[in-house]
Amino acid sequence: MFTETQPIGRKGTPVKPDSADPGLPPSFAVIPLDEDHLSMVKPDSKSADIYRYLRDFVKRPPAQEAPGLVLQQTFESMKTDLSSGFQRIESIAKASNVLTQSLPILDDAARKQIERLRKARC
Repeated sequence: MFTETQPIGRKGTPVKPDSADPGLPPSFAVIPLDEDHLSMVKPDSKSADIYRYLRDFVKRPPAQEAPGLVLQQTFESMKTDLSSGFQRIESIAKASNVLTQSLPILDDAARKQIERLRKARC
């Protein structure tokens, strides 16, 4: 990814270096170019470096580009889903006072069946 270093007249640089960083892995580091914003968004010709880089970037299959990024995004999504799921469970449990009650993990019938299985092993 690129960022411009030259201002456009009095307007300065429309995209500041910190906002040009999309937050991708280090292999996609933001590269400052000695260009202004207009020459970057509308290259002079198809032989311009930025045009060729972006053309090649778009032609690459996504799987070859950043397989780790897809996994990271999937992991982050799953983590968010799990976190919101746990929050829902906690709120339901608090509402029904389940967390404040001490409930036996096994009821008597289950306990008796486990005891029979243990005896049958011996």
